[in-house]
Amino acid sequence: MKKTIIIVGCTTMLLNFVAMGQTKIAVSDGQKIHLVNNTVSNITQSIQGNDMEIKSNTTLNLDAEVKETTPDIHLTNTITRLQLQSEAMGNTTNFDSDKKEDKDGQIGQLLKDVIGKPLDVYLSSKGELLKNKKAEDASVEAAKNLVGNLDEIGSELLLAVPNTIKAGDTWVDEINTDSANKKKTMYSVKSVNKTEAVVSFTGTETTKKAKTLQGMDAIINANSSFSGEITVDIKTGVIKQKTTTAEAKGSTDIMGQSIPFTLKQTVTSNNK
Repeated sequence: MKKTIIIVGCTTMLLNFVAMGQTKIAVSDGQKIHLVNNTVSNITQSIQGNDMEIKSNTTLNLDAEVKETTPDIHLTNTITRLQLQSEAMGNTTNFDSDKKEDKDGQIGQLLKDVIGKPLDVYLSSKGELLKNKKAEDASVEAAKNLVGNLDEIGSELLLAVPNTIKAGDTWVDEINTDSANKKKTMYSVKSVNKTEAVVSFTGTETTKKAKTLQGMDAIINANSSFSGEITVDIKTGVIKQKTTTAEAKGSTDIMGQSIPFTLKQTVTSNNK
């Protein structure tokens, strides 16, 4: 396995949305969800006039358990397996946390306090992230660079939908954290049966986030657009299947340089 330097820490799960202003998510204490999340990303960076392409394919297996639902939704999310393939600067990286040689290697050691360790996450009944209890900082930062922000995994698990839902219903959610971090998502219900709804969505997002990349402070600015489809249990709000495609343009400001990048990404989630 060759060592790959990951320069831009936004290779997966760039997009996260939380439905607000809808009915409560109605999961039950003790309820368990098994998530399989696959993210395929292609990033092109321009460094001193030269384009560099970074390709990655990441599959994440995660076990979520609802610990408590009063007053907030308390989840424990445990990554049970992580598989990664990436190509950058002529180097190829392959990692599988189920393989002992990979687990004992450089990436495995960086992630030792994340894989197999429960992460406590607290959501409101509308699905808003309230707080979490992080693992060791080094592992969390390494995981973010490889699989995205672990705080945002709730958007792959749960979605709040209207109390009475029927085909043709639409609604809009807007999240304005501050002037530099804004998100707007528009939903449209395609079909409904007794237990499930198929909901399409489109949206835009503007982000400005501080990150640590290879021990250096960086600021990532991005403007993105995304669309996709969700199959959701209308009684509980548990997402059964979700597909998101996204495109983004932005820059990574690091060590006095601004490195432009473009991103194309597909994320597929299946929950059992």
